[in-house]
Amino acid sequence: MPLGRSWKIILRSDWLVLAVLTLLAFGLRIWGMWANLPDVPNPDEYLMIWPSLRIGYGNLAATTGYPPLVNFVLFFEYAAYFLLGYALRWFPSPTDFAFQMIANPTPLYLIARTTMALVGAATVPLLYQVGKTLYDRRVGLIAALFLTFDFVHAMLSKVGKVDAPMVFLICLSFLFSARVLQGGKTRDYLLAGLFAGLATAAKYNALLVALPLLLAHLLRSRREGVSWLKVLQAKPLWLGGLCVILGFWLGYPHLILDPGMFWQGLHNTVNFFWSWLGYEGAPPGRIYYPWIALRTAYGLPLQLLVWAGFLAALYRHRGRDLLCLSMPILTYLMLSNFTVNQPRYFLPATPFLLILAAKLLMDVTGKICPGSAEGLPAKRSVYLSATLAVLLVILPAYQIVFQDYVYTLPDPRVTSRQWIERHVPSGSRVVLDMEGPRLVESAESWQANHPNPPPSRFADVEQEVREMAPVSYWILPIVHFTNREPYRQGREASVQSLDWYLENGYYYIVTSSYMYETYVRWPGVAERYPKTMAFYQSLEERATLLAEFRPPLENNGRDFVATDLPTIPTIRVYQLP
Repeated sequence: MPLGRSWKIILRSDWLVLAVLTLLAFGLRIWGMWANLPDVPNPDEYLMIWPSLRIGYGNLAATTGYPPLVNFVLFFEYAAYFLLGYALRWFPSPTDFAFQMIANPTPLYLIARTTMALVGAATVPLLYQVGKTLYDRRVGLIAALFLTFDFVHAMLSKVGKVDAPMVFLICLSFLFSARVLQGGKTRDYLLAGLFAGLATAAKYNALLVALPLLLAHLLRSRREGVSWLKVLQAKPLWLGGLCVILGFWLGYPHLILDPGMFWQGLHNTVNFFWSWLGYEGAPPGRIYYPWIALRTAYGLPLQLLVWAGFLAALYRHRGRDLLCLSMPILTYLMLSNFTVNQPRYFLPATPFLLILAAKLLMDVTGKICPGSAEGLPAKRSVYLSATLAVLLVILPAYQIVFQDYVYTLPDPRVTSRQWIERHVPSGSRVVLDMEGPRLVESAESWQANHPNPPPSRFADVEQEVREMAPVSYWILPIVHFTNREPYRQGREASVQSLDWYLENGYYYIVTSSYMYETYVRWPGVAERYPKTMAFYQSLEERATLLAEFRPPLENNGRDFVATDLPTIPTIRVYQLP
């Protein structure tokens, strides 16, 4: 068989493998996303779902300073859903659409989650292109396989959050930076900058991906013997920098339309990582990310290969190695002193660590089974590398499948809500702990808890939905100060004594083990918050436990600090005497 024809067959097989991996990645990311909705969304999904809907009703400030690119994408998708429903007479008017979505927002969550699953799956062939551009097609294929079974990426691609789009845009920007390193055209500078700006409009820390563009330009220019003065004066580099600003503005038009909101949102983001309740025992970022975050994403065997691939790239330190190392190093330096750490914060680095791991695997198997004189890899080397890669993803694949299965099980927050609506009279005054069931709040209770809501037709519809609900409650939420200044000042949760609740007509208290166990889990926390601990203890001593709802699996694999997934809580319903 002629050499050219054999490579055409190999190329076709690449795309066949990529198609299988992409479909598999999409299946793993979409499985179970509909379960327990709308009762149990991810804690951060409200930042994506409701602001996106409110934008359609004229409230452009609904994002409150958070990077709004994903909100705008969802807004257009929700608008398309409304137009489809309007054409099919599902929604006679925009007001009726708002009414139905507030009453049952499940379609909004499903649209958002399906979008994230599609974007997450599309990142798999994109990472193949990055690995192929930097090294070769075999490295790209193995890196794509590793990303398919990346536990953290899979879990973050199942919920309506910004992380999956951010990673996709980072990889897209990095792909054009890699082409710049190879001697790219002005177009590559422009696209690398544009997608870096859009990634930043999805999440602020994605701005780091603009630096690989600068590094690629420096490495290529010095390789070609260009003087430092001409390197910095290069027109394509400055145009790429302007495209970073343009991309950010396109995804964040508030930068000009409402600069005050932009600066306030940026200030809140900078001050967000003081500390959180429940993170007292977590190690600092410099230890957390190379150990806990990578172990969560890949399991120990693949984690060791990632470490080795990183060190091997440092040892080689060629231009493409330095470019691939830049994002992990920059991300690690940014996160090293964080006191609040979650595996998803390291996502800007992990795709490139997977490429380096794939590169090392190819090098090792190539030395074990040398290739032919024409430079083609030996069949034994291909089979060995593929076998080892598959073995390395068995553990994270099991973790993803198990977690997807857990998602489909009945959640205590759903079963407890159903029980409460059957056994607690409508209109009762209920004290509700954070991370408890999502009970319908009466219109009067909403007005009392939100005395000055922004005037809008959407707010009026929210009130109408509550007024028409067959079962609703006057809810007094327990607010636990979990972040920023209140926590640093040692302020306690907004709990009162049981006598105070009785005097004010609150006879039912619903608690969540998610909060209680946070206080008793870490040494010294219970002593720091004596009032809160006295409240939980007095419930056991004086109140009557009406019902308890436990997770279907005691060992459900969730740990918020270690896995970025909220623990499934035990819900208890108490009645005061």
